[in-house]
Parts: sequence; C-alpha cells; structure tokens
Amino acid sequence: MSVKRIALCGAHGTGKTTLLELLKSEYQLEPLARTVRTFWEDHGIDDFEKLPKEVRNVFQKHLLLNQIDREEAQAEVGFITDRSILDYMGYTVASSDMSGVELAMYEALVRERLKQYTHFIYLPVEFPAKAEHLRAHPEIQQKVADVLESYLQKWLKPEEYCIARGSVEERMTTIREFLDKE
Repeated sequence: MSVKRIALCGAHGTGKTTLLELLKSEYQLEPLARTVRTFWEDHGIDDFEKLPKEVRNVFQKHLLLNQIDREEAQAEVGFITDRSILDYMGYTVASSDMSGVELAMYEALVRERLKQYTHFIYLPVEFPAKAEHLRAHPEIQQKVADVLESYLQKWLKPEEYCIARGSVEERMTTIREFLDKE
C-alpha cells in the first residue's frame, strides 16, 4: 500500500474533524488535527475576527507555515489532516486584507503545495455552523466555502478531488471509494 497524505478541506462546521476521527484508524494514519485551535490557544487568541486585519494576515501566514511543517514531518509515513493548506487560503481571502503581490505569492505557494496531497476531499457547507469558542463566526462559513470552491475549480481537475456530501455514513462511503481506487 502506498503512503497516503489525505487532506480534508472545508469551511468550519462541515464535519472535517468528525471524519478525520473515523478515517485515521481505518487507514492507520497519523492525524494532524486542531492545528488552528491549538495555535490560537498557544497565542492567547479567543476571537480571530476581533483582531485587526494586519494582525490576521500575520497569523494566517504563521498558520500556513505551521501546517506545512506538520505535514512535512509526516510526509514519508503519511497523515490525515482536518485542515488543508487550501483552507488557510480560503480564510485569508475571506477575513484578511493581503496586498495583491503578497496574495499572489501566497496563492502560488498554496497551489504548489496542493500537489503534496495524495487525496484531497472537500466537504461543502450543508448546514450553518454554530457559534462557539475559537471558531470563525457563522456568517463567514459560506464566504469561506465560496472561496474554497472557486480555487478548487481553478486549480484542480474534478478527478483530482472528491466532494463528500450527506450524512456521515454517506460521506464515509464516498470517501472510502475515493481512497480505495488506486
């Protein structure tokens, strides 16, 4: 069996962590979970949207680099992550104000890094997210999803990723079919 580097992608509240928990054991993969929450907790952030936009830009860059470091550390043995590098792009576009050149560089890095995943799974918004501590505000959920979907359409061919919809069981069936075809 080849090494799997699986990314679950989607706005907050779409079920990424739930699916990660189900898939990590089944495929014997190291989970890379709670990257954003852990980073915020470690830096005393309790509401990202209350930070000035220029501070959000800095955090988005650090989050992206932290994710890349974590993925690189597990690349040879495989992993499953509940936050892809594309997710960081979505949140950056939706809630920051990076300049044109800076954003273009960020996009180039994210687009190139997408090639590192062996399997990319997108979870669309199917129900509104609930407000909770350390989660982006619910009204941002669809905005982020729209950004993610636009990048998916621009950067990946339909056969290069899977869209999982429906109940947890329906999503698991779709994901298993995608992961098991090689």
